[in-house]
Amino acid sequence: MLAHVGCSCTNLTIEQKNELLAMEESLKQLADRAAKAVEDKNRHTANESMKKTVTYNLECNLNKYKEVESEVKQMEQKLTALQEQVKEAKRKRESVLTEQKRIFRSSKKMKMELEALEKEWAECESKGKVAEYEEKTVEAEWERIKHFISSIKEDIKRALEKYGGEKKVLFSDLRVSNLIFLLCLLSFSNYFLSYPHPSTVTADKSWVQQHSI
Repeated sequence: MLAHVGCSCTNLTIEQKNELLAMEESLKQLADRAAKAVEDKNRHTANESMKKTVTYNLECNLNKYKEVESEVKQMEQKLTALQEQVKEAKRKRESVLTEQKRIFRSSKKMKMELEALEKEWAECESKGKVAEYEEKTVEAEWERIKHFISSIKEDIKRALEKYGGEKKVLFSDLRVSNLIFLLCLLSFSNYFLSYPHPSTVTADKSWVQQHSI
């Protein structure tokens, strides 16, 4: 356009015409440059907005990451505590199982002993009744013998006193064997009356050895 105007004006010099042509070319470049500048500015604005959005999202994600990381640590601590509780529970379980096995073995043994006792119960009960009857019989016999010995002890003493007062007649009329018999009978009666009850003799056999005739 400027070149067309310059060609129609004869008053312009060649230099002026060249300047006009250069200005026209420059105007064309300025338009392109302005369009490019606007495009770059818009692109920069878009990038700036996107950068702010991405930065905000990144900060949000970082905050969430820190929160999740804290939760993860708390969960790990809880898991560690739970693992310790599980180990302790397993140890207690093993201890309880061991005690259970011991009680089971002991109960099984007691059951076997009880069954054996039940099998022998009738026989033991019968023997117990026989033993009780025998004990009563022995005690009755013991009292009878003791009473008899006590009753003849005084007679033996009187007989010995009588023979002791008649020394001259003793060796002429009474046989020595009768005197010895009376002495032995008196000694036996003393021994028997000092003898403990049969129920206590088995518990203290040393008495029998010390007082044996």
